[in-house]
Amino acid sequence: MASPSREWAQVLPASIRATALISIRPIFYASSEDLALAAGLATEAFATYGKLAGKEKAHFLRHIASGIESIAGELVARAHRETALPEGRLKGELARTVNQLRLFAQVVEEGSW
Repeated sequence: MASPSREWAQVLPASIRATALISIRPIFYASSEDLALAAGLATEAFATYGKLAGKEKAHFLRHIASGIESIAGELVARAHRETALPEGRLKGELARTVNQLRLFAQVVEEGSW
């Protein structure tokens, strides 16, 4: 299954709870076909990922953690605008998430799971 490369037909505005404003960045509408395509791609990815060695899975999980950290400022700021949760709490949740990914990477790499 190939990756989708079409233009989005509908765009939904993202509301910002803290200020009741509309976000500059839109939220894209997904049709039933979009969801079916995403599910098919996920099924293919699962089959491929399941064949990887623990070391490769660990590298992938660490890469995800690094990717999240690389956009931490933008991610926390947007989550704060959309939810009005305190930035300190959101930073803590982000840190917990990346630390859990790295911890699981260690477990996957050594094979005890």
